[in-house]
Amino acid sequence: MAGRPLRQKGIVEYADAARRVQAVLPESRFCFAGPTDFTHPDSVDGEWFDRVTNDGTLEYVGEIKDMASQLPDYTLAVLPSYREGTPRFLMEAASCGLPVVTTDAPGCRETVVDSSSGLIAPVADAQRLSEAVIAILQDTEKQRRMGKAGRALALQKFDMRRINGQYLRLYRDLELPLISQPASTI
Repeated sequence: MAGRPLRQKGIVEYADAARRVQAVLPESRFCFAGPTDFTHPDSVDGEWFDRVTNDGTLEYVGEIKDMASQLPDYTLAVLPSYREGTPRFLMEAASCGLPVVTTDAPGCRETVVDSSSGLIAPVADAQRLSEAVIAILQDTEKQRRMGKAGRALALQKFDMRRINGQYLRLYRDLELPLISQPASTI
């Protein structure tokens, strides 16, 4: 999981699901990457975070600037958020060929095809989240198949060249002037 340690990002459910999965698959590791600013009103308590990272529930790997270079080291990506825009973390994970486990939340559900490129669990449901993670971790063929489908989805839906081209076509269709100055002068 990557993000800020906010309740709305699902970090509490992630830790709860990690405990449930580790009871079935004790060798599994659950990592969390991101900044640890505990001043946000929705942030988990710093003591809670210390407890779940010190007791082995979650492994805090720090803030990663180049997530795409690190993702291939993992088996799957999990983001149990309550709501998102379009989470870059899940797009990068799919692009790297990782299966995704996320929630049926706006933004998240648009980054995965349920049962094809990953699995979707209900929002704020650590039990179902853990079941989805276990289903993928216990089946290497499913990992491979979902990772391949996620990569294809990312290329089709999230490739920046394709998205930028769509923006340019939209500007042309609307007859909006394009900025022709270099970005550094704007």
